[in-house]
Amino acid sequence: HSCKSEGLITYKKGWKPIKPGVIDGFISYNNNEGVKVHITGNIIMTNFLLVDNVVGIRYGAWNEGVVLKDSSIVAFSQDAKLRRGKTRGYYCIGVESSFNDQPYRMGRLMLDNVTFVDFNCLVARVLDHRWHNLMTADMGDLFGYKDVVITGSEEKTKPIFECDDPHWQNVFMEDNESTFGPADKGAGFLIRNNDRMKAFLPEDACEVVPYDVEDKCTAFCEGVCMRLVWVLPGGKSSKIGYKELKLTHSDTGKEYTFAVLENGKAVLVLPPGKYEGDYIDVNGDLMVLDTVAV
Repeated sequence: HSCKSEGLITYKKGWKPIKPGVIDGFISYNNNEGVKVHITGNIIMTNFLLVDNVVGIRYGAWNEGVVLKDSSIVAFSQDAKLRRGKTRGYYCIGVESSFNDQPYRMGRLMLDNVTFVDFNCLVARVLDHRWHNLMTADMGDLFGYKDVVITGSEEKTKPIFECDDPHWQNVFMEDNESTFGPADKGAGFLIRNNDRMKAFLPEDACEVVPYDVEDKCTAFCEGVCMRLVWVLPGGKSSKIGYKELKLTHSDTGKEYTFAVLENGKAVLVLPPGKYEGDYIDVNGDLMVLDTVAV
């Protein structure tokens, strides 16, 4: 299907069937967005061929789990090269996914046996994270995948993160099969390269990815595990006013102080371990809390 805008779209109403829905054998080509899903879940898309679209799949807001299986996303096909008389396209994104700010209930986009082909456009990205005005609270797990192959594409098309926007401070992505990180690395995590993300990791765990050497905003941490953690205090102590949360790793003694939201909520990305925490009020004093939810 080719209609210039979107080949397959569930925006605005979405689609969440009670029984698993299956769309099989869909071909989408020459669109701005090959597939656009929004408020959609319990869907499996199989044997899809997404070709010569500016964005192969846009994974919008409030989705509850979509699987792309046994499918291919081709950035710039041989047919397009012949028709346009060019050896490469200008702009091509394989999958563009919004931040998942409610990972406890918002399902991820799962890629199962998916091949990304010929991502050699002047501006190209196999996977791209997107700040969405409806999904801005913090960063959850955007993608899950297994048996993904990237072929005929330059390494610099792998995911990187933005530098300046504060919404990106907690961004991370697990690379469990050594597909989306640097070619010479094993399994690990791509993270936003800042002090808060690396505060409790070993000193030599992370390196800036070689295809982000100019901005140095994306690091790859091999052999580590990271998870999104929320800490929320409660009770009468909240009337004083929260300023920050100081965490100390019980085994290593490392410590880091995190800014918190007005209600005291701290949004953290941490490796496994035992931590001790102290909330500090707006006057700079330690707080005695009634309750803390993690």
